[in-house]
Amino acid sequence: MSMIPRLLIETAETQTEQPSLTYRLDPERKRIIGMVDGLEAANQAIWKALITPRFLPAIYSNQYGSEIKQALISGNATEDFIDTELPWFAEDALSQDTRIFGVHSFEHEFYNGAVHISFVAETIFGPAVFKGVM
Repeated sequence: MSMIPRLLIETAETQTEQPSLTYRLDPERKRIIGMVDGLEAANQAIWKALITPRFLPAIYSNQYGSEIKQALISGNATEDFIDTELPWFAEDALSQDTRIFGVHSFEHEFYNGAVHISFVAETIFGPAVFKGVM
């Protein structure tokens, strides 16, 4: 009889991507209007992460949302600061979503007191082009 204990080796399971099926949001009417999946769901998730202020809604962890709005309304934020940090804020806000693995072609323009931004997010469903006003 051997004195070496027998170890049970569990079968390693591969991690699979969760489905992206979610509710379709209509921001203008503030309503849920059905379901959305795939690239359209990723586009909606990008929009939602960027407009949600980080650290403020208690229902989200401090890892969700962006600091773009806070930076824009801060009295200390200069255009040079925004020019430098805006791409990083967007990348940081999207880094928590496993469907998104890169952001590029970032552009922004100051117009009528707002910042118009656009970029391409590389997702598991293909490239998602985002254009929005912050």
